[in-house]
Amino acid sequence: MKREYLLLILWSVFLVFTHMFWLSNDLRPPSWDASAHLNLCLQYRDVLHSGNNIYRNMLNVTGYYPPIYHLTTLPFLAIFGYSLSSACLVNLLYLLILVWATYGIGKRLYNKLTGLLAAFLVSVYPYIAFMTNSFVIDLALASMVTLGMYLYLRSDEFTKRWPSILFGLVCGVGVLVKWTYGFFLIGPLLYSLWQAIRQRREQPGMLKNTGMSLLIGFVVAWPWYSYNLIKFVRYSIRFSSIGANEGDPMILSLSSWLYYGKNLLLQVQPVLLVLFVLGLLVYLITWKRQNKLLFWWLVLPYIILTMIRNKDERYTLPFLAAVSIISCFWLVNIKKNVIKYVLISLVVVFGITQYFITSFGRVGNYYCQPPHPENWQQKAVCELILKTIPAGKTYTSVSVVANHSFWHSETLQFYAGAHQLPILFKGYSRDLGQFADYIITKSGDIGPAFTLGQMPEARELILSKAKNDATSGFCLLGSFALPDDSWLFVFRREVNSQTFFPRKFNANELESKLVAGMKKYFKEAEGLAVKISSKTMEEAQRGRFEQVNITARKIKINEIWLSDVAIGLKGLQINLPLLWDEGKLIVYAMDEVHPAFSIKAQDLYELLLKKAKGLQNPLVSIQHNVLNVEGDWRDIHLRVKAGIVQEQDKIYAQCFKLKIGWLRIPRWLYQGIIEKPFMLSPVPEWPVSTKIGKISLQDDVIRVQ
Repeated sequence: MKREYLLLILWSVFLVFTHMFWLSNDLRPPSWDASAHLNLCLQYRDVLHSGNNIYRNMLNVTGYYPPIYHLTTLPFLAIFGYSLSSACLVNLLYLLILVWATYGIGKRLYNKLTGLLAAFLVSVYPYIAFMTNSFVIDLALASMVTLGMYLYLRSDEFTKRWPSILFGLVCGVGVLVKWTYGFFLIGPLLYSLWQAIRQRREQPGMLKNTGMSLLIGFVVAWPWYSYNLIKFVRYSIRFSSIGANEGDPMILSLSSWLYYGKNLLLQVQPVLLVLFVLGLLVYLITWKRQNKLLFWWLVLPYIILTMIRNKDERYTLPFLAAVSIISCFWLVNIKKNVIKYVLISLVVVFGITQYFITSFGRVGNYYCQPPHPENWQQKAVCELILKTIPAGKTYTSVSVVANHSFWHSETLQFYAGAHQLPILFKGYSRDLGQFADYIITKSGDIGPAFTLGQMPEARELILSKAKNDATSGFCLLGSFALPDDSWLFVFRREVNSQTFFPRKFNANELESKLVAGMKKYFKEAEGLAVKISSKTMEEAQRGRFEQVNITARKIKINEIWLSDVAIGLKGLQINLPLLWDEGKLIVYAMDEVHPAFSIKAQDLYELLLKKAKGLQNPLVSIQHNVLNVEGDWRDIHLRVKAGIVQEQDKIYAQCFKLKIGWLRIPRWLYQGIIEKPFMLSPVPEWPVSTKIGKISLQDDVIRVQ
């Protein structure tokens, strides 16, 4: 075995064991982004285990994050257990790809020693170590970008077939790690395409291999992006405002241009930054002799990312391999061996020292985080809730009035999902107690101010124990000390704690008040009526109803009229004093909802006239389980044919045909939006089982029974 490979293997083993040691000693729950990605992993797990429509259901998991990072994490979770530390083991795989690909690039551009030193440097950068221990996408993106650059070099600007094929494959996978992959390879790709066109006569295979690489990458990434294209664009536009909320600098401002340059100081730390600055000066001075790959790898992504308002230091992680190569190529080229090897030895010693200090020491830098064996009481809280869940209840719902890094709904939902607990954690938005069996909040810091909404007011209400709509019916179940010197409080809904005895209490009056309270949910209704039944009058006086039947001739929901409405609610529990005294309906819990209604073609026609004002000669018909909508817009005939698909735990619309004039629009362009499933099984924001027997589209009516 060659000596350089032996050194790389030994260093790889060292990195794996040190990071595993770090992960085994850090007991903190996953923070915001990590929790979101971990919950996506659980959703992919559930899809793979379901065995039904796996391909389509996988495409529907998320319209914003591509699936590769989450799918490659699943084997580690299955083998080592569903925890944050187990999930982060996948980062070790991507770290090794980054290290070995960096070595390959340094070796091909310069020599073996440059490759070895660059691979060493990139792995000891504080930010790389920090991201290896964090469950976010960007380290995987950095490794795939670096691997793509290596294969690009191996292809000799696409003059070699097999490296070109592998490059295309890696590009497709890289785009499925994160869409920003293209920001980092656009320079080499454009340059190579230009060269291929220029030299198509001298190098005919160059243009062919370039096209083949792009085609392979396109084919690999096509299924997910084609299905989720419109959703992805909508999410991107929505999330573009995050930068302004977080106080990121304005585009084209001086602060914006310097943002990622300043972050480089934090990412690599001052001494190693000096190596990079010196190397960059040598690189520019010797420009004519240098391969331009490293320059475009750095400059183009820097410009592109600077022109995006939403900024984060991790977005530039994929060019740190280029930073490491530029930082050390000039050291290796020092002619005096004594000076060269002394400097290299000092860099290695300093790098290892800095690696241990930033990974295990406490030096006050954000990226210098030692492992924290802190107990944030997730297990204790879940065990307390499990002990107090009423017998026979399938799921219990918990409202989390906090958005602290380690105490928020996403991290708790991952814990429940990982351990397959019958608990649904949801974030608080408004109406404290709505669909909540328990409420959790904490003292002290509850999260960034711009993410809290009405949480501070809700916390004050629940902790003050004032008798109002936010707290009545809830009592303190337990409290726990947290590592940030705050206290965690768990409140349980106690509907049975007392019986409500208003004057003139009777079923007719209660039904009238329920009808009035339901106007919050049904703003327009005709012939709305409610019929309740309880096991005993005492149960009714506690706001507990065995069955509630809602009927109406018509109800408008989301601007669509539902006709012949009959909705059965089982196990409804409400805040009865609040409804009786103030007319406000807060639903604590509901076991099942059985909806039955019709949607008439005439009502859809009238909605179409209202919404599509420029549409002429509209037609809406419903026959043979197909909804047909037609009309003319500026002398162009439009036609849509759709149906409804019903599965065991979900329903979704399915568009069969969309034509604009003579042009039939490909289904992939819109199916990700139109065919978004509605879950019938309980989910955190709707912890109720929805029971639908049959859906039919006949005789100009959509019937749900």
